[in-house]
Amino acid sequence: MVAIDTQYLGGYNRSGRTIACVNALVIHRSLPYSTAKSIDERLRFMNERRYNTERQLIRYAPHYVINETTIVQTLPETETGYHVGAAFYNYTPLARQLMGNEKSANNVTLGIELCATEGPIPQKVLQKALPLVQHLIHQYQLQRHQIVRPFEMVKQIDPDLIMDALQWKAFLDTVYLPERVY
Repeated sequence: MVAIDTQYLGGYNRSGRTIACVNALVIHRSLPYSTAKSIDERLRFMNERRYNTERQLIRYAPHYVINETTIVQTLPETETGYHVGAAFYNYTPLARQLMGNEKSANNVTLGIELCATEGPIPQKVLQKALPLVQHLIHQYQLQRHQIVRPFEMVKQIDPDLIMDALQWKAFLDTVYLPERVY
């Protein structure tokens, strides 16, 4: 297995709820309005209180954050994260299928954030993520359609916030190489 550093988020970004099941992995990229490039900067950013224009608290907590050299687990896989919208968001048909009777996609997904604030996601970050993603798909017996980008779950999210279609297909092709041993 891959080396993983555990640095759990604290306070308001922890749901305290048990995840119902893992029906998908949602692969994110760093939020574009954050200039944080290091893992430590990303964790500080996630632990700061932020509010939207309606003065509502914004919560963001993926299960893993990955840069070119490090994988950090920010939540236990058994805990619901905040990474793919709240129950009031406009979920896609795929999200509804994966959610079953759950009210939030967060209750049935693990979130993985790839650190890249501009341009394509660096190959070194994708290579670092690869063994973790392969381990998780094996552990939770996930099929290719269950590895998704945020806009495949929530309609309002801009598709450019993850990676272009060719980079995504190449990543999934590598994840699902038939000769891969887990």
